[in-house]
Amino acid sequence: MNKLANLKSITLKGYVNLVGRPSVMLHSEEYGDFIEIILPGAFEKALLLAEDVDLIFNHRESRKMGSIKQGNVELYEDNLGLRIKCTITDPLVIKQAKNGELRGWSFEFKPYRQHWIKGNDGTKRRFIRDLSLKSVSLLGMGQTPAYNDTSVEISATPYNSLDIIGEK
Repeated sequence: MNKLANLKSITLKGYVNLVGRPSVMLHSEEYGDFIEIILPGAFEKALLLAEDVDLIFNHRESRKMGSIKQGNVELYEDNLGLRIKCTITDPLVIKQAKNGELRGWSFEFKPYRQHWIKGNDGTKRRFIRDLSLKSVSLLGMGQTPAYNDTSVEISATPYNSLDIIGEK
């Protein structure tokens, strides 16, 4: 019997962003095309000042899955970047995780200190030194992370969270 078939919750771990690494080409009406780089220490400072950070699915606030205050989300910056560990109970997300359909992470933030450099190739690069972190978004099918270096590791939560048919 597949003990993963009827999970009620899963634990996800991974990197939301690796600091110092470039995003894919982004576009905004205000800035046009640009590449963004979050500098080391920016997430650490943001987390020290944040009252809470929500976890949402596919950038939809209506699909909130938890937060730091709710106790099912841990966020911290290590020497590589912004690390996450969270417990998910949303059945659709659990199904997508089991099917290998999770694509990575994204995050909503407001930059406070940033600077711009235009490279020899004409590409604008935005370097974020300080930011306010509002939410982290788990991305499923049809979504593409703005940063290539995002990762999602999936594991089942302890066996008491499993509903295994035929076992009591």
